[in-house]
Amino acid sequence: MVFLVSGSTTSTSTKGRIYHKTYGCQMNISDMEIVLSIMKNEGYIEIVPHPESAYNIYQHL
Repeated sequence: MVFLVSGSTTSTSTKGRIYHKTYGCQMNISDMEIVLSIMKNEGYIEIVPHPESAYNIYQHL
């Protein structure tokens, strides 16, 4: 299951693109939402649908 997060941060620059894929239970989904929230606050606000176009790839099993 793939979740996309959009929005902006107070930072004016982005640090890179993120791709993520989450497998498993609802806790895995919750954990990935926490990771994405932290990354968003750090300036990684662009979530991409394909790993080939990402700077960072996260896979949560």
